[in-house]
Amino acid sequence: MRRAAALAVVLLIAGCSSAAGPPATYRPSEAPAVATVSDVGNERPDVSYDGLMVRRRVAVAFHLHRDASASVVRRAVHRAADETGWDVRDVPPGVLDATLLEHLVPEVVILFPQNATTIDADRVLRSESIRSVDHTHTEEVLVHDLRISARTERPRAARRAVDREGILTDLFGRYATSLRPHGIDVLYTGPLLGNELVEDAVETVRRAAGSAASVGPRTDRGAGVDMSKEPRPDPVPEVIPTHSSH
Repeated sequence: MRRAAALAVVLLIAGCSSAAGPPATYRPSEAPAVATVSDVGNERPDVSYDGLMVRRRVAVAFHLHRDASASVVRRAVHRAADETGWDVRDVPPGVLDATLLEHLVPEVVILFPQNATTIDADRVLRSESIRSVDHTHTEEVLVHDLRISARTERPRAARRAVDREGILTDLFGRYATSLRPHGIDVLYTGPLLGNELVEDAVETVRRAAGSAASVGPRTDRGAGVDMSKEPRPDPVPEVIPTHSSH
């Protein structure tokens, strides 16, 4: 059940970038923070692949008008962000706080780069080109920012094998691959993944490349997150339906 729930959270991941050179091998930390807070939303999994592999980012959730088109709003937000110099990406609602997801499950969620602040997000949201939005929620979220690397003399064949097997699509939704002369990197930024899912992804790349694979941060720049020091998420208040007769 835990695996199925984690898979459901990561079905639609957007955005990708590439960087040169494989990272050093990272190993899970000894004391992950664990919390299950709700039947919906961000049920935080066992996360020991942390440090620079986990980032604190700004996300904006959009609650649209009833007849609004999510694709139209999404394009408008991307244009507004681009005009202000921000390269944003789409992410699934699973990055959001569980309490927020009790309020709404937004059709559009935008993730800002790691150096953006909530003030930067608010400037983008002031764009007059963003319409058909009832209201928005801006919050800091935790995301996994991973690079899985393997050495291979046939990187293109390894990429085809990864795509054909389909396991990374099940685990990540969408992901990026970066080819090197003697290796392959799989890049993922999205909701936190449990340790077992990360290890399944590493094993998938290992099989495709035919050699050992390692996991590390997507980039060594910026600050990471020690999950053992992260506070447990607040419990989501239970909503008890009431009935009345007239």
